Amino acid sequence: MTMAKASGGEAKASPPKSSQSAPSMMRILVIFAGPLMPVVRGNQVRTLSMIAYLRRQGFAVDLACLLHKAQPPEVLDQHRGICDAFYPLDMRPGSLRDHFHFHCEKMAKRYVARVMYISPFHESAPRSVQARIRELCTATPYLCVILNYVHFTPVLEAVPREAIVRVVDTHDVICMRERTLDACRHRRGFSYERVRATERALLMSHDAAIGITQGDVEALRAMAPSLDHILASVTLPVQTLPQCAQEYDLLFVGSGTRGPNVDALQWFNESIWPRLRGHCPNLKVAVVGIVGASKYARRLDSRVYKLLGVVDSVMPAYAQARVVIAPLRAGGGMKVKVLEAMSVGKAVVGTTIAGEGIGLQPGVHAHIEDDAAGFAEKVALLLDNDGVREAMESAAREFVAARYNEEAVYRGLVGYLMGLGK
Repeated sequence: MTMAKASGGEAKASPPKSSQSAPSMMRILVIFAGPLMPVVRGNQVRTLSMIAYLRRQGFAVDLACLLHKAQPPEVLDQHRGICDAFYPLDMRPGSLRDHFHFHCEKMAKRYVARVMYISPFHESAPRSVQARIRELCTATPYLCVILNYVHFTPVLEAVPREAIVRVVDTHDVICMRERTLDACRHRRGFSYERVRATERALLMSHDAAIGITQGDVEALRAMAPSLDHILASVTLPVQTLPQCAQEYDLLFVGSGTRGPNVDALQWFNESIWPRLRGHCPNLKVAVVGIVGASKYARRLDSRVYKLLGVVDSVMPAYAQARVVIAPLRAGGGMKVKVLEAMSVGKAVVGTTIAGEGIGLQPGVHAHIEDDAAGFAEKVALLLDNDGVREAMESAAREFVAARYNEEAVYRGLVGYLMGLGK
């Protein structure tokens, strides 16, 4: 590695001048699991903003997406428009799971690992995809490869370790997320130490790791101190929502049909909503995202919950809701959906985990409550008091605009990449 480390191993870089751009030969390959569009998950938002910023700084960015099903031509064309070269890699549906999941399943026979279940892998796909990635890295003098999610490390197995600098964008720390989920669900056979050991082994296949929060960076450094560690969260434009009728009192946004988001929906429905029923008997809750397709969501009272599913844009739902809720009791990394809600001027009630790593001031930028009674109380406060809600909406927008601008968020990453090219 050509980049010097700061104390503790974190990549040290000076902020690039706005007029400074990278040499044209500085080309990067970004590998992403799944399509980047349509945007339905926080990791897509984060990766898209990173690619756009790096290209504006003069880097050439090629994108390889691991696709498990055929995508419409217009979606592929959208991908070609956001990068310098686009490579859709066929990951046809099948039964083979990635190495991380396979290892976790061996921990305990009765424990069906949900840590990282990657169903799209076909028996022959990993080898063919590995060969294609090796071909790309051989044909193009890439500065580095940025792989999204550590559990996809096996796709790089065919690329010689010394041939290219490997950077993994973790999005969250798996063992930390799974430990919080296990605390809620008490899964039989779960072993935090074994999950952590597997995650560490995969991390050690890389030269650098990107963490989305300072807490994640510290956790990654503790697991793999020999790597360079880079903090790069997410940048979101501050937007003004269109004026429209507010059809919903509350909005919950969640991806995934199991895990933290389903647990959050269940906790709200069974522990928080009963405390609100007497105060808001006609409460309407909109649910956006894949979580609406979960078995639990489909059993919810349709008089209260409106399952909107996956939408092209969540902005109309934000405009139609008075308050956004994030009752997460498990998870890791930064919750981009919370930051997104704040960026469009929505008042948010969440838990400590929902606000983790954002740096918000509870009671000013958002309400943070970890017990059901307190959560219900803060929701009722915002629904009843327009002045309190509007003050929080304004404070949230100003906070995001000041703290999550592009130069501040990507300073360390750009400095690290510039150092590789010297």
